[in-house]
Amino acid sequence: MKRILWFGLYLLLSGVPALASSLGTATRNVIPYDIQQIICVDYRNLKASPTALALKDRVLPENLKQFENSLRGVGISTDNEVEQLTFASFRTKDKSLRIIGIATGQFPRKAILKKIQLRKIKAQKRGDLLLYPMGSGMQMTFLDDWTLLFGDPAAVKSALDARDGIDADGTLNANTEITDLMSGVESGAVWSVLDQ
Repeated sequence: MKRILWFGLYLLLSGVPALASSLGTATRNVIPYDIQQIICVDYRNLKASPTALALKDRVLPENLKQFENSLRGVGISTDNEVEQLTFASFRTKDKSLRIIGIATGQFPRKAILKKIQLRKIKAQKRGDLLLYPMGSGMQMTFLDDWTLLFGDPAAVKSALDARDGIDADGTLNANTEITDLMSGVESGAVWSVLDQ
């Protein structure tokens, strides 16, 4: 049923003007190999089409809307600062299903960190990254100045393990089946690929 829904969404949005960008390097490097589904929303193109925006609001699953709300909770405007929001569900070594969100855009990083400090939220250090609690049981970290990884702590840990080479399977870049599927849809304002 979900596959039919996302395929229908893809067909409906295929008429939206598309100059969407593909996933950035930081995004691709943090998505684990054993991907189940990727959903990508290109907010720049979505804003140009009220129909596509209304459809996104209607069909985006509730748990993914919660990811968007978590971003707003830390002071990131999905309307103005997020250029692309990617959701990736993947299987971990113990076969549990995890979901991460990766937001790319022009974030007011200093303002966000100042807000976190004022709330006396303590960061956890992991290598060269600082992990911050977001509320709703989620964590976030800036992968670079334009890329923010967030999700539940176990999902964020798995994603960072894949990026850092701790996970022997690697990242999305090594999964040619999924990357081949992506090449056919990445130009859409909203697109999704599913593993069989």
